[in-house]
Amino acid sequence: MLKRLLSKQLPPVGLDIVASIFVEERDYIKVAREDGWDIFTGNSVNYRASIGSTVFPKGQWTSGRCGGEGLLYAIDARSWEEAISHIRGQWPFSLFKVKGRPVVTEYGLESGFLELQVVEEIDVLSMLPFPRERLGKIEPFKKVVTKINDDIMEKYRQFQKVKDLIVPSVWNTVPAIRDESLLARIIIPYLGRSYKLISQRVNLETFPTIWAKPYRTNFPYTHETEIMLSSIARLAYAHYGWIVEQGIHDWEFVDRIDGEYPFQCVIDLLHSGVVPSFDGKQWRISAFDGTRVKTLWFENGEE
Repeated sequence: MLKRLLSKQLPPVGLDIVASIFVEERDYIKVAREDGWDIFTGNSVNYRASIGSTVFPKGQWTSGRCGGEGLLYAIDARSWEEAISHIRGQWPFSLFKVKGRPVVTEYGLESGFLELQVVEEIDVLSMLPFPRERLGKIEPFKKVVTKINDDIMEKYRQFQKVKDLIVPSVWNTVPAIRDESLLARIIIPYLGRSYKLISQRVNLETFPTIWAKPYRTNFPYTHETEIMLSSIARLAYAHYGWIVEQGIHDWEFVDRIDGEYPFQCVIDLLHSGVVPSFDGKQWRISAFDGTRVKTLWFENGEE
């Protein structure tokens, strides 16, 4: 580190920076992308591949302060929970315990380093208070469904009985969904990515003419698609409640049936490979038929 401090790659060296040489190394927490690469460039340092090694920044540090090239950054936090609470951005990301001596500290808990020793990865998901497998992606359209059978219809009828209770019940029972809590910051982005894709595929099948307009370069938010999104949002709320439902005995506005999660019918429908949605006129059930997402059942019997 001393050699780098005295090299021409660094800005004028102040006494505080020189003093950092004599400071004992200690642990910090590094936030990286889901794949282990650094967030800033995505191709400078792979922290997952560097566990047990010392990593260095690319470029020259010329500013004398945090920001830009020439420094690595880590959070001075006592725990991974505290680190997550200070992260600007959303899950998914990866966390690593690193060791180093900061040469500059700005932006609250964030410090800049000329080098970092990557100690270990922090497996956040294994520390969360719910089964890890419940946080898996929801991908109903990966399953081929060509016919709506009696079991699916029974689950759909159960869904119709509780569909208007899903959002208010989960919203009022699980406070974490309404704030910047740890659970919300981890779970909601996971669900958001999954249900955005589901919504896009259902909307594309339901409103092809809207998607076909030449000026559409992203999701076409129109009155029709907003209605569809609203109906699919109920599924996301039900999924959120299912992830955290262990230990919750009383749900607002609805009762458990034989101890079962009150919106289990939604989870069963998704696991069956079907997605119920409302197009503004009628409910429908869509599935992947092996070629494309297609509506297999209409509430009124026809489109």
